Amino acid sequence: MKNRVVYILVFIFLPFFVFSQDDGARGSISKKIDKSKVIGEKRALVVGVSEYQSEDLNLKYADDDAFLFKQYLTKVDSVPEKNIAYLVNKEATSFNILSALNNLIETSNEGDIVYLFFAGHGDVVDKDNVEQKIGFLLAHDTNKDREFYGTQGVVPFKDVNKTVNEIANKKAKIILILDACKSGYLHLYGSQKNLEAANNTFENATKFLSCQPDQLSYESNNADELTQGYFTYYLVLGIMGAADNMIQDFNLQYFELEMFLKNNLASATNNEQTPIIKSKGSTELFRKVNSKDKSDALRQVQNQQKLSLLLTNRNSESNTDIIYQADIKIVNQFNEAIEKQNYYGNSTSALALLRSAEKEKLVPTDVIKRMKNSIVNALSTDAQLLINT
Repeated sequence: MKNRVVYILVFIFLPFFVFSQDDGARGSISKKIDKSKVIGEKRALVVGVSEYQSEDLNLKYADDDAFLFKQYLTKVDSVPEKNIAYLVNKEATSFNILSALNNLIETSNEGDIVYLFFAGHGDVVDKDNVEQKIGFLLAHDTNKDREFYGTQGVVPFKDVNKTVNEIANKKAKIILILDACKSGYLHLYGSQKNLEAANNTFENATKFLSCQPDQLSYESNNADELTQGYFTYYLVLGIMGAADNMIQDFNLQYFELEMFLKNNLASATNNEQTPIIKSKGSTELFRKVNSKDKSDALRQVQNQQKLSLLLTNRNSESNTDIIYQADIKIVNQFNEAIEKQNYYGNSTSALALLRSAEKEKLVPTDVIKRMKNSIVNALSTDAQLLINT
């Protein structure tokens, strides 16, 4: 009997030994795939222009938006300071921005995650005798008379596109964020169409664009304490974890982030600003979040204050992308129960898991509330289907 047990165990585990042989052996394909995954570094270029050489172009909070996004990168996303090029106001000249773009191309490698963030003015103009419109991001030293065909004062979309393409060709992931199309100059000259040109041009990057082609991008008003552009403010809250509210698994997907941004911007701007989010797939994972980041972000949504102060006071060493195992286990089990319509009546039901998570305090209170809402919504949907039937 003992020999039979040994024989069965060897038979069961033999395939695992075969598949763990050196490269070139049969069954080693899975090992090759694992070895081909390259984990690179995180890099960023962050630009914000509120103070223009021509003062009538000045904005209120574009530089604050750049600072907030930089705080997110260092305090939440753990991007090393040495890997961030940070240009605001007088430092954000066209020469400096173009040089930083070229440096991103040179330093980026396979497996890297590269952020390209710009907050400020943009413009689209018709070149003489050319039907095609040409788009530009406006640097600090821009020409207010819209004479943009030289290189000074502007960053042509084609140069941003070149950066995007060359970094993507290196098998790095690049995330483009444009918070433009806002305030007097853009509205006066109709240059809010800059994002339409961007949307049609940048095909090799994940794109977060602050508004639709026929809309403006708004800054917070004096009645609140945000001192940010609405888009950047809610984008940072969303990617910290506040947008992880449709599937409770601490895995933030693009469609969750898109819905979060659309809902909050619609509320903040009275339905006058709708963002554009473009990626290869809406169900793809944008990033993992942990419960501390998510809890902070959700509390910020409820009690709007100056978000940059919250991040400034955080210890960057304690904020990583590690997910608490207790959290993800109970949440995954709960989601599986909801998907299987196992709502109540047994130990593996969604209700039983909710009670366990609440009693043992396995997840934050905001997650408990959302789990409760998920059960209510599921039962309500079932009731409506039954009535319809």
